[in-house]
Amino acid sequence: CLIDAEKFFTQSDLNELVYCEQMEGHVQGGYLPDGRPKLVCLLNKSLEGLKQSGNTAQTNNIAHLTGPCMVKQCVYEPTMFKRDFTINGAQVVLILLVWIDDILAAFTRGYYNQILVPFYETYSKRFPAKLLGQPKRYVGIDWVNTPTELTLSQETYIAEMVPKFVDTKKLQTKVELPATRGNDNSDPYHALLEQFKAGTGQATDKPYLSALASGMYAAVFTRGDVSFHFSFLARFAQRPTVEMWEALEMVLIYMYHTRRRCVLTYTAKEPAMPHLPSCQPRLDPKVFTKLRGLLVISDASWKVDATYAGTFVLFAGAAVDWCAVLLKVQCSSAEAEIGAGSIATKKMMYVRNVLGELFGMPDIAISHVVDNSATPPLTENLGVAKKTEHFRRWLHFMRYSVTHGYSYVHLCKTNEMLAN
Repeated sequence: CLIDAEKFFTQSDLNELVYCEQMEGHVQGGYLPDGRPKLVCLLNKSLEGLKQSGNTAQTNNIAHLTGPCMVKQCVYEPTMFKRDFTINGAQVVLILLVWIDDILAAFTRGYYNQILVPFYETYSKRFPAKLLGQPKRYVGIDWVNTPTELTLSQETYIAEMVPKFVDTKKLQTKVELPATRGNDNSDPYHALLEQFKAGTGQATDKPYLSALASGMYAAVFTRGDVSFHFSFLARFAQRPTVEMWEALEMVLIYMYHTRRRCVLTYTAKEPAMPHLPSCQPRLDPKVFTKLRGLLVISDASWKVDATYAGTFVLFAGAAVDWCAVLLKVQCSSAEAEIGAGSIATKKMMYVRNVLGELFGMPDIAISHVVDNSATPPLTENLGVAKKTEHFRRWLHFMRYSVTHGYSYVHLCKTNEMLAN
């Protein structure tokens, strides 16, 4: 259920002494010879746009939530709040996700009047709010919620965003993204990278940075399939050329034509385990089920100036986190894979900590799938060898996770690698 706080920033008193000009058309006290009002306003309340407003409003909001509303702020994700309590002998829960002045509330099914309504009434005494019911859109994401599934997409956002940057005629033709690995084992934007290094090419007058940031918003929230492309094209934001704009335009057109089929569907039922028959040791269906489908997959592509790590974390049947990031100064494919694994492990730790705090998680090592044969022994054995003595400290985080039982590495064939 979605709760929208009204005039959120103006509900808090200012602790600082702040003055502002009077509003045009409502000036009192007359004018100076230069046309300015003689008097200014002393602000008693925050206004949206003040430097203090965001912090003041959220500080008061948290105090009200954790005080009269009796919800506890989560340690691992401070934008989330939770309350466990008992109603007529039944254990029930209220979970909140706070996004500035919007609150997404989840609660035990069948207890709307006993859980949500009392919370809403208490919250509204301090911050007047509207109870909007089940969300259809939240922070630019389309929601479809059933008793057993939650489906997220950004079809509406992409349909509205892309035409702002791409001509309507160009949107009539479907395009395919360049493969993340070409026939010569180079990145798909290798020519653009060389152009950027040389400082050649005609500068574009198109809104490259705005289009990049708008597309990246979708890539971060629901469109992991274009994460690599936006990560790479972001390297050119300082000095984009006409060719770089055309490459970015292609990605936006692709997103536009795939806006309906790229969705994330999370299930309350037993999630299906990915088909990875070559995994050694094999993935354990019982462990997968106990962890509610929590699984980590990471990969890296070792190339000069273009070594990228691709990672994602699965839970409840769909991805909950992913990234495509540039790895610098990797001396071997094994080091690149360890680097990707360490990045994935950090994301896995965050996801596990948040899920554990909200729902509780069994003390079982999480399966981590890789396709590099050197990775399992490098993460299971302590000490260094001639080929690993140069590893930096952050690269050893994956080994720390394995040796302390947080994760366990499985090796699969490259043609089955989902993060490639």
